[in-house]
Amino acid sequence: MTNTNIPHSFAPDYKVGRRYLHAKSGSPLTLRYIGPLPPTSSCSPPTQQIWLGIEYDDPSLGKHSGTYQGIRVFETAEQGSAAFLKLVGNPLNEGKSLVDSLEERYGIIDPAQKQPKKPQNDLDQDEIVLGSSKGAIKIEANWQNALERVSNLEKLRNIGFDDEYIVQLGGDNNKRDLMKKRLKGVKWLNLAKNLLNTWKEVADIVECFEGLEILTLSHSRINCISETIECQSQQRFVETFRQIRGLHLSDCLMTMSAMAILVPLFPALEVLYLEANRTLNILNIVSKTRPLQGNTTIKELRIGGCPVEDWKEVSNLFQFFLGLHTLDISYTLVSIVPADQTRIENITHLALLNSCLSSWADLGHISQQFPNLVSLKFTLKGQDRQEEDFDAKQECPSLAISPSATLQRTLAIAMFPLLASFNFTTVIPSERRDAEIFYISFVDRYLCKYSEEKGEQWCRYLDLCKTYGKEESKAEKKSEGLRGRMITLNIITHHTSEPTTLSFLPSTPIPLLQRKIARQLSLPLNAPINIWTARETEGRREYIASVTAEETMVKRDVGWWFRDGDMAYVDPI
Repeated sequence: MTNTNIPHSFAPDYKVGRRYLHAKSGSPLTLRYIGPLPPTSSCSPPTQQIWLGIEYDDPSLGKHSGTYQGIRVFETAEQGSAAFLKLVGNPLNEGKSLVDSLEERYGIIDPAQKQPKKPQNDLDQDEIVLGSSKGAIKIEANWQNALERVSNLEKLRNIGFDDEYIVQLGGDNNKRDLMKKRLKGVKWLNLAKNLLNTWKEVADIVECFEGLEILTLSHSRINCISETIECQSQQRFVETFRQIRGLHLSDCLMTMSAMAILVPLFPALEVLYLEANRTLNILNIVSKTRPLQGNTTIKELRIGGCPVEDWKEVSNLFQFFLGLHTLDISYTLVSIVPADQTRIENITHLALLNSCLSSWADLGHISQQFPNLVSLKFTLKGQDRQEEDFDAKQECPSLAISPSATLQRTLAIAMFPLLASFNFTTVIPSERRDAEIFYISFVDRYLCKYSEEKGEQWCRYLDLCKTYGKEESKAEKKSEGLRGRMITLNIITHHTSEPTTLSFLPSTPIPLLQRKIARQLSLPLNAPINIWTARETEGRREYIASVTAEETMVKRDVGWWFRDGDMAYVDPI
């Protein structure tokens, strides 16, 4: 309900539906209602006090959902985001025009217009006092030269008005024409935290930046375009937005229905940011987003922080964004990834920061669905630091994803065969080899602990066993105590034809392994010896990885490299 019968003496300059700033707090909001509050009872006389019904962008600032004494006064986009303000003085402030902000930040648009005067103060206008000199050191300001350099609009490539709360384009036709001429080089325009109300207002601004490729409108509350948009208006939008490749709409209360109308208006769109949109219901994508079906232009999609709880919602995306290769689903509530034979070949980059996943099997299922993944960003929910107690973790293999960042990285590298980057750090070939060898021993120890489990349930385990010449663990139950945990190695050298057996705890450091082997071979205890993992294929021995390489010897132990019954080749130097 919006009261329009307001006495002239009370009539404010505000308009329902427009965006404003709270005069005291500066918080952005939308004006939803102007008028008196409803009477508290049928006997109460109507009040002459005019109130403003507002909806805050931040719902935590609200006090109700547009109701007064149980009576609905106006509708809100979010529950609990509304409040009433008494119309006394000027409780709401308007935002700035883009033209005014541009000239304040970057210089005068019209070169023929007079430059602003030099600042006035008690000092000489051409001098600046260095703050730490207490007035002892003065330097020439040369304000005119500074203004000329700042106002060189033709050289601008990225411009931003974040926190400026732009409400409209502003300026006359002459200034707009000059903007088009002087700002052709601008590629990225940041209008985050604006007070724009319609996509027409957005189009008015974009038309002044003919070379624009990236548009940021995050933290906005722009009204959705109508499904019955006129053909002429649609053509204008398509023409205006034809070069936009990146669109940032994080925290804009976007819905999939709105996106279905909006995305076709950006024919060249490749990157779409929809993070933190609390109203984005991806589960209904099939029934409500038919215009999105078959989209091949969008390559990167970010929906981190959106209300995504089921992996089915993620799977639905691939029916519509056929060209997608980068997906960010960080800070979502997805906790299980079911096994699925569907393979999405084009996904190469995935972000799962602050993830609710709990099982290594979930990562394995992702590996199977995204076989060409080359970049993965992954952390557990609440994981704010790297766990250092890695050795203790590897002694107790479990299906539960460990909080150890080291173990996460190692197992992820082994699970994703093409992974070249994990959490922004490059994966080198030797690290992959080490990770895959450890992964085999990790799964072996798990299978020994849980004899009813099968190795095929672990992603890539059987393939890696074949690659490194190891047989699948038979999961034989070992005796309890230290003896049951011992790893027996078959030690061979180029001097011996028959192997020598030695047993070690999995946690045995590699330097101690060297000393024990040296003693067994009657060598000095400090004798430098190289130790290699080895396998025998068709009567031919193959040496795979150096256990005693300087960069890995301190970090790895026997349990990392070997499992019970493995062959170790020793080369005394």
